[in-house]
Amino acid sequence: MERYVYKELENWAIRSRRKPLIIRGARQVGKTWLVENLAHAEFDYLIKVDFEESSELISLFEGDLNTQKICAELELRSGVDIVEGKTLLFLDEIQLCPRAIISLRYFYEQIPGLHVIAAGSLLEFAFGEISFPVGRIQSLEVNPMNFSEFLLATGHSKAAEICNNSVVENAEAIHVFLMGLLREYWMVGGMPESIQEYIQTKSIKSATEVQDEIYSTFHLDFNKYKPKTDINCLKSVFSNIALNVGKQVKYTGLAKDSTIPTIKKAYESLVLARVVKKVRSVSSPGIPLLAHSSDKKFKSL
Repeated sequence: MERYVYKELENWAIRSRRKPLIIRGARQVGKTWLVENLAHAEFDYLIKVDFEESSELISLFEGDLNTQKICAELELRSGVDIVEGKTLLFLDEIQLCPRAIISLRYFYEQIPGLHVIAAGSLLEFAFGEISFPVGRIQSLEVNPMNFSEFLLATGHSKAAEICNNSVVENAEAIHVFLMGLLREYWMVGGMPESIQEYIQTKSIKSATEVQDEIYSTFHLDFNKYKPKTDINCLKSVFSNIALNVGKQVKYTGLAKDSTIPTIKKAYESLVLARVVKKVRSVSSPGIPLLAHSSDKKFKSL
């Protein structure tokens, strides 16, 4: 499936002055898929360190962060050569190893020619526990697939082209056609796995079953939020946001049995986890918009 953000990864890979890249985004938005596709297309070798699947590798980042030593150990364990310009080192689920996040600074300083990408969910919670290597890494946000990407994935490339073109002929007929496709997108959603299921089965029901599975994984992550947040409040806020997408949010309507500070903490935790987007109201369309925004009036996506 084509992702527009992939071009940014390609540009990063060919840049001569390049920093380690950390990819942010909620679970299941396609971070790992994007990096693995980049590796197969642009590199001779890939070393993938998945801290969730191979938790024993966390020990490599304990003690001093000598990146030459870390690379030698990874070569030994994987049987893959680490060659600057030819090898991509991919640190996946990096939020489980905060010391690995710190190591990105030393990869940049000690082995600047090595391509290093880190990815993970709940990263903002991990950042709160460490000294973040500001100025020595580059960040990239990956979101669920947008409507144009959905159109491309489902074989409507001409419709995607029209969506990205501000001037079209016979606009009314095209509008009606696109609205039908937009309704499909609303039901299937933007998660790559649910879209893939829809492509294979042509079944909205099968796609929504995948959505339910992803929804459950978000719930399982609530215990990992830091600082600890009331789980029942998180569940209530998350459910009510889903039922009121695009409407102005009032904290009192998100969790009836919780205090406003507790609800606000739960809401902001969901924003940090990248599962909710906070869209603030602006008093005037001046630049920068943030200077005219209100933290009291907002909607959620």
